[in-house]
Amino acid sequence: MSAISIPAEPWRFAGGRVWLDEFVEQSHDDTLQYLEGCASDPIEDSRKVHRKAEAYRKYARRLWNMFCKIVLSKVGPSAASDPETIVLDLCANRPSAEDKFRAFLRHHVKTSMQLRPSLGPEEYEWVREVESAITVTELWKALVRDFDSGFLQIKRREEPEKTSSYSLKFTDTSQGSGSVWKVSKSQR
Repeated sequence: MSAISIPAEPWRFAGGRVWLDEFVEQSHDDTLQYLEGCASDPIEDSRKVHRKAEAYRKYARRLWNMFCKIVLSKVGPSAASDPETIVLDLCANRPSAEDKFRAFLRHHVKTSMQLRPSLGPEEYEWVREVESAITVTELWKALVRDFDSGFLQIKRREEPEKTSSYSLKFTDTSQGSGSVWKVSKSQR
């Protein structure tokens, strides 16, 4: 087998002549420009979602904030009714946070009633909006994903050494661990 000889003349690319040094230098410049662009435009650590899914996440978040403001604030100052503090407690696997989220989901099921027109003797009747466990699971999933892609994402960027501490993940599996899974399991 003979050795491949490197020609002393310019390399040929697509019919034109480009000196190897010039090609490498141009490649370095392109790479540096790319790196400058990366520094000014960081990669998002969460996926883009459909506008309807995003709207449902915001709806779930509004419900959670209202629950904290109206219900948990009545329990007293020891209840720590700040919504984001409770989420950080959930990230830290604190049972008190799990209890508050279980209470939130239970409260949502009990209070999800709507007045609708009726064909019976009454003009209107109260109808329950939550009729299956999957509805509660979807609300919980939307809430967890809103937290993870919202203020927890900001916390991860502010404190990169604690990224695993500021993360919530929802899993559909029957086996899991962590506070999110425990709350999910209690709703089934």
